[in-house]
Amino acid sequence: MPTVQTDWLKSRKKEQRATDQMIADAAGIDRSVINKLLVGKVQFNAKYADAFARALDISRNEVLYRFGVIAELDETPAAPVSISLPFLLPNGAALTTMFRSMLDLAGEPANQDELAQMLAQSFPGAFQAAVSAQASQDADEAHTPSALSRAAAVNLPST
Repeated sequence: MPTVQTDWLKSRKKEQRATDQMIADAAGIDRSVINKLLVGKVQFNAKYADAFARALDISRNEVLYRFGVIAELDETPAAPVSISLPFLLPNGAALTTMFRSMLDLAGEPANQDELAQMLAQSFPGAFQAAVSAQASQDADEAHTPSALSRAAAVNLPST
């Protein structure tokens, strides 16, 4: 059975001012399971690694290392992954209906058809600008071109 670095875990909990129950709640597992994992009575698996990583705000690799599953801690950052999926926005009439409903829910005065139509017409351009701005920010942060900025295309069918 792998050796768990219990001193490290205690130190990490102290840094975060967290109790076993708080860690269990954040990890989405029962507190008794945490104790059993620490003493080796429950087999450590990927589900627990992900839960502890989320709860302790650390990488999955560090969890695996601290729980003795892997021998070395390799924190080499993974290459960024970008996925682009083509999609079409609803047509102008559907967007107008959506924005009219949103205005109604927001308590805007009745008869906001003109405003809803204006929002529907400006939404695709605003959405494209937001996607491009996010892609640019992501590219600046990663110092690499973003696939999203190359592939983001929004089409609004005519009404």
